[in-house]
Amino acid sequence: MAHHSLLLALAQNVPGQYGHCYRPDAGAWVCEPPGVYRPRHPKVTVFYQVLERHFDSYVAAYEERFEPRSGPLRRVVPDSVEQ
Repeated sequence: MAHHSLLLALAQNVPGQYGHCYRPDAGAWVCEPPGVYRPRHPKVTVFYQVLERHFDSYVAAYEERFEPRSGPLRRVVPDSVEQ
């Protein structure tokens, strides 16, 4: 039970801005529930739009601009982007 009293003491000394969890109740830590899942719409993100518009020119320029420093473009990269 020494651990339980130590946890209680620590929980009481945590400043309010760091209090992500509630105080222990009946020996258990009760944290805030996870957020509600909201499906993403990747096609409306800036990242997706940049890839959509510029990935072909990146692949075309890769050999000249990036291959000497980074090595050849791995085949999995274009395959993943196309998927």
